Parts: sequence; structure tokens; C-alpha cells
Amino acid sequence: MIKLISNEKGVYMIVIADLWMCDKNHVPFNAAMVKILQGVFKTEKISFFGEKKHIDNIRSFIGSDGNISYHEVSQIKGGKIKHVIRELLALYNLLKLVAFCKKKNVKLLVLLYMYPPSHYIFELFRKYFFQNQKIIIVLHGEVGWINEKEVKHRKICGCLLKSALELKKKDKNLKYITLGEVIMQNIVLNMDIQKELLISIDHPYIYSPIPSRLPSFKPLSLASIGTADLTRNAHLIFEVGQKYKEYVDVGLLKLEIIGPMNPDIGKYANKYVAYCKTNEKLSRLEYENKIAEIDYVLFFRDNNQYTMRASGAFFDAIQFEKPIIAIKNDYFEYYFKRFGNIGYLCENIENLYRTIDYILKNKPLAEYHEQLNNIRRAKENLAITHIERDLKNKLVI
Repeated sequence: MIKLISNEKGVYMIVIADLWMCDKNHVPFNAAMVKILQGVFKTEKISFFGEKKHIDNIRSFIGSDGNISYHEVSQIKGGKIKHVIRELLALYNLLKLVAFCKKKNVKLLVLLYMYPPSHYIFELFRKYFFQNQKIIIVLHGEVGWINEKEVKHRKICGCLLKSALELKKKDKNLKYITLGEVIMQNIVLNMDIQKELLISIDHPYIYSPIPSRLPSFKPLSLASIGTADLTRNAHLIFEVGQKYKEYVDVGLLKLEIIGPMNPDIGKYANKYVAYCKTNEKLSRLEYENKIAEIDYVLFFRDNNQYTMRASGAFFDAIQFEKPIIAIKNDYFEYYFKRFGNIGYLCENIENLYRTIDYILKNKPLAEYHEQLNNIRRAKENLAITHIERDLKNKLVI
């Protein structure tokens, strides 16, 4: 366990920062991480650095501030060319952190997210600017880009991230958090990185009780949740719509995308799947209300996408107690083995069709009860109190 002690009254001992995310992005994850770190370091003072709206959303998400203070940084929303501006702002904010850490005698810096280019630059120069701090960096979905073969900017980012992670063979002041045991195993298999640098925890999520709901199967309601884009194979829901269009037309089946739909799957859209045409994120309340009304959640990612990346939407399904119908991948298979029948894992899209056929025909209510019970058990086992204890035991730097 890290022991951080200072005799100087009022010193901020720990800094948590997300210098990239804006507004609602990553709020459930970052809020959960803040709660976990507050629990791990109950007696320490904590400062959180982030964009103003992002901070506001986190504070409303977790409620009481406790032993934490907040500090605003400049950041903008947007993609493509704005990525360059966002990276420059992130690097500028890192320099501000250098000054803050030195002035306040900070002992631990936790970076909740880093985009690969700034991550690479950070690793190159970290020893010059953060000599006296222990560093924890959370690895997100971009780590999966190290095997990217098609999208150019992801190939570049994957190379930069791989280089960053392989720079340090041993470092007593550095740890990376991976969001799942299977992800850590696959990182070790795919990179020249020392396993001692890695910590595995379950994806943090603040779970809450929800009203009990059983499906009527009239109609059977299936949805893809979270961001819908090609990297998630979300375009396949439109193939499902095309195949089952007769069922949709007569009201026996309802298909929906709950969350923003990226332009890269717009060409696949059809009238058999409901989706948000504005490409804007739903409010959290709208998102939750829509998920509450569905019967099952659909996931289409296979092992090309899920060998080294977690799924926040998977944990949304657990929170809202929705059984899962998914193409098999290492990540989902790990949790199905761990918690039992929480839905249906399908070898391929044809097997997924057979699963939908089975549900339409049999309306398996008894099996649905079993799935709900296992999902509720998963919620208990994945609670942040358990993750807090797990992280506390592993956090030896």
C-alpha cells in the first residue's frame, strides 16, 4: 500500500487528473474512480484537475466532495483537426500540473486518461518534470489500436502508445491500470512490457438499485447502447433490422440504437432501426429511461475489437439489469464465465440470429429470471467497494 505522509499542514498529497475529457465524456468512469481513490486514500487531501463542465458533471454524479478539491483546466470538444488543439491543451495542462505538484509537494499523480501522442511525449519527458511523484495511468480503449491495420490515425496512435508502454522495462514510480484481467493478459501477450508495471481492476462503475422489470415480449425490444460506430461493429444492427423487417413491421420486434450514432455507419441505416438522427449525446436521464424500457442489449464487437479494451456499455447493461446478446469476444467471455448466465454469447452473426429466433419463439421468461439474478449478483461483486479493496491490495509502488 502507498504510504503518503507529510508534516506540512494543508499540503495536497494526491492529484487526480483528466486533461482530455470534456462535459459528459467518461463521467461515470471518472466519478467512480474518484470515489474509489477517496476510499483508498481516506486521510489524504486530493485535488482533481479537469475541464469545467466535466467537473460539474462529476460533482453532480458523486454528490459530497469529501476530501477533494477541484481545479479547472482549459479543454475543447471535437474530433479530427481539433484533436491537435486538444493535444496541445493537454500538454499545456500537464505543464501546469508540474508547477502544482512541485509547489504542493504532491506524492501521487493519477492520470485517468491520456491520448496516445501526449502519452508518448509524457513518457519521454516524465523523469525531468515529475521526479518526485509516483504516477498511475489508466489505459483505455486506445490500447487496442496497437493492432490496428486499417484506419491511419489509429495505426499512428497505436504505434505511439506501444512505444510509450515499452519505454520503461522497470520503474518503481510507475503503474498502469488495465480495466480487466483479460485485458492485462492480452497486453502482456502483444507488447514487450513488464507485467509488474500493470494493475488489473474491474471497470469502475457506481451501481444503484433500479425498479424490477420483466419483459412482456410484446414487442421484443432489443437495443445497441452507447456510441454506435464501425469500431464497435454497430452497423450490424441494421442487418438485424433488414433480416427481421417483417417482425418490426407488425410490431413483434423493436430495434433501437440508444446513444449517439457516428456518421461512419450512416450509410447502413434503414427504417427498421430507431436511432437519434442528430448525432448528439442523450442526457444521462434520457439514456437511462430508454435503456429501462428494453429487454436485451445487443453487442456486435468480436475479438478484433475486444482483446485489449473494456466496454463501458457492458457495465451499463449490468447496472440496468439487462441480459446481453453478444458476439463472443475475450472480454465478454471472461465475465460470462465469472458470473454465469447473464445472456447469450454467440459465435457469429448467424448464431445471433438463431438466438433472436429462439427468444421470439419461446419467450423464455424463466431463463430471463435466472439471467436477472446473475446480473444482480454481478452488480454486488463489481461494486466500487470491492474494486476499492482490490486496488488497495494491489497498489504497491
